[in-house]
Amino acid sequence: MNVEIQEVPRALARDMVLNFLEDNKSYLKKYIHSLLHGELREDLFSVSKTLFKDRAMEFHEFHEIEEVVDEVIGEMLSSEGQGSQELRTNRSIEDNYFAGLAPEDLFEYIDKLYERYHELGGDEDEINRENVPALMRVIMILSNIFEHELKDFDNAYETLMNGFDIEPGNRDILKRLVNLSGKMSFGEQLVDTFESISEVMEDPKTRSDLLYSAGRVYLEVMGDAQSAKIVLHLALEHNPGNRRARNLLELVSI
Repeated sequence: MNVEIQEVPRALARDMVLNFLEDNKSYLKKYIHSLLHGELREDLFSVSKTLFKDRAMEFHEFHEIEEVVDEVIGEMLSSEGQGSQELRTNRSIEDNYFAGLAPEDLFEYIDKLYERYHELGGDEDEINRENVPALMRVIMILSNIFEHELKDFDNAYETLMNGFDIEPGNRDILKRLVNLSGKMSFGEQLVDTFESISEVMEDPKTRSDLLYSAGRVYLEVMGDAQSAKIVLHLALEHNPGNRRARNLLELVSI
């Protein structure tokens, strides 16, 4: 008997994968725990490459799966009383997806990501706010490729600044800009940008996040602990619940 197998729509396939992950978190915890504590850590990345080599899912869809895995890891670390970065690798799953690929493949992905960027209206004066989360994912992946695989720090910076213009309070963008500033020696320019933009932002939490990021640059890139203290105090004035700013201020004040 011949059975006709119909192609599953991508959106349905994605939802099936996400639902499977959500329904099997206890198994995932055990599996990820073995990856993090054993010698199998790289298996997670090699498996992810194999699964997505055929372009069955777009990169921004792949990130949705990563978020579920991140949540599981976060729950594990929280229950074990460990810091969120203690057992995590230095680079995310999507970074490792691109690691070691041939340059021609990387440029092919870059072209597709730019197509997606334009489809979402990233180069338009007025951006549909519903498209912002997807735009941020495209920008983050592009910056990852430029920074880590091509060592093209200028394009990585330009890409991240495009994201900053779209959503100044995006924590992922701010974190990447801070880290990149240490490689490119534009710390002074970056703190000026963070501080000036914070002055015109209405949301106190966004102001606080910008000032916290400025504090990190002052401390980690420029070695200016005194200026770091000043902006971190301001960050806490705008948002007393900013634990990152409070923890960094305590560290600077030791």
